[in-house]
Amino acid sequence: MTFASFPQYDWQYLSEPQADLANRVVPYTRGKGLGGSSAINFCFYTRGAKDDFDEWARRVGDDFFTWENAEKRFKRLEGYQPSTSELHRKYANWEPKHHGTDGPVRISDSTQWEDQQESALLAGYNQGWKPNADVNNGDPIGIAVCATTGQGARRTTAKTAYLDNAPANLEILANTSVTRILFSGKRAIGVQAGSKEFHATKEVILSAGALDSPKLLMLSGIGPKDELFKHGIPALADLPVGVGLQDHLHVPMIVQVKDGSNQRAIFSDPQAVEKARAQLDQDGTGPLSILYNSAVIGFAKGGESVYESAAFKALPQETQRYIKKPTVPTYEFAGLVPSYPLPGFDPSRTYTAVMAFGMCPQSRGTVTLKSADPNDPPVSDPKFFSHPFDRVTLVDGLRKVYKWLRDPIMSPEVISDLAVPASDSDDDLADYITKYGFSTWHMSCTAMMGKVEDPSAVVTTDFKVKGFEGLRVADLSVTPFLPNAHTVSIGYFIGESAAERICQEYQL
Repeated sequence: MTFASFPQYDWQYLSEPQADLANRVVPYTRGKGLGGSSAINFCFYTRGAKDDFDEWARRVGDDFFTWENAEKRFKRLEGYQPSTSELHRKYANWEPKHHGTDGPVRISDSTQWEDQQESALLAGYNQGWKPNADVNNGDPIGIAVCATTGQGARRTTAKTAYLDNAPANLEILANTSVTRILFSGKRAIGVQAGSKEFHATKEVILSAGALDSPKLLMLSGIGPKDELFKHGIPALADLPVGVGLQDHLHVPMIVQVKDGSNQRAIFSDPQAVEKARAQLDQDGTGPLSILYNSAVIGFAKGGESVYESAAFKALPQETQRYIKKPTVPTYEFAGLVPSYPLPGFDPSRTYTAVMAFGMCPQSRGTVTLKSADPNDPPVSDPKFFSHPFDRVTLVDGLRKVYKWLRDPIMSPEVISDLAVPASDSDDDLADYITKYGFSTWHMSCTAMMGKVEDPSAVVTTDFKVKGFEGLRVADLSVTPFLPNAHTVSIGYFIGESAAERICQEYQL
């Protein structure tokens, strides 16, 4: 698989060869510039399961992260604008008590639907997925219309949400990369960027993401002592930085449909796309204000093949109890998603694509250093599909999504398969995953939060790096496990949570 190259927007990281994905190197795409990966993501807005947050609180020993408290922060950050169309409200009816409307992160439901959107929902009902009118109320189980981080066909990014009306005392240095944290003993006193030093009056807060925050910590002497020694970096602290990387593995399936059978046929005509872009720029209407502005998604719990599997029964009892909780899914599915340029893809043709995602991943990988040179990218090895439980859950989920794609309501205009498993047998599904499984770019857990005495923890529940003063990490590095959500929401949640902790401490 190849991805379009946009080096102005993407750091263009790659994973290490994935032993359980036919030794493939997968794109480990990360957003470049203000807004980070929120500027290039799929714009799916899902908060995850309330049982995820209660489990987070249990693992770190702090009720600050329970669903009851987490939802208050979600409501504070959300600027939700629900659709008022009759068709939309037939299938999606968000509950005002669960959402915020005045927050900085603009979120909306699509005002117009794509041709196949209703068909995808009805086909999902045929497959036994229950309707879910509000996937963000704490219980994501069921099939739903996905809200997007954007309004008026324009994406919301961290920049547009938080920096377009930035406070007067904020100075942003663009095109500047931090290369090292400066310390006086065990207190962070600033950062180095090239030949320049910038000193902090109170704290240094890292928010470089789950790949670059651990890289910067290790370059500064905080990390596994053997990793630091290998690169000749003096160790300030032996902490499990970069250990525990988790990500959601997803698998696309794509079929070709009759030309003109849905609105996406526009993408086979460059002149039509150019005209549509001009219309969008002029008044915010036209095909590009509809296409890819929404998706049909859902979360579901696996069947007997998951919970009776040897892989599930081998998990720790506490993990089994968590996965069995009613709002915790074992797989996610999505339709009306972009068609990947897999082998045989013809840009002059029209396609329909669906995806299956493995939830509750147990595979854990690493982020390490290539060298002591800060210009080198981090070495990322998510070890996808390496844990037996992940194999069970994704095979189970892919089988159900395979049947959804084959539902006669879903794709009556199908001509041929571009990328679909040979059958829904365990062997064919697993083989397909090894060939076409990809990162969902939900990298997390590389500077995990935990109790002070927890040997796997890098930060405590106030986001402070253990054993240091004046140093915090506030990004997806800190999750103790990967929540079952599209993680832009979790990133914003972590930012709001860290801000609340800081404000409490400094009485702001």
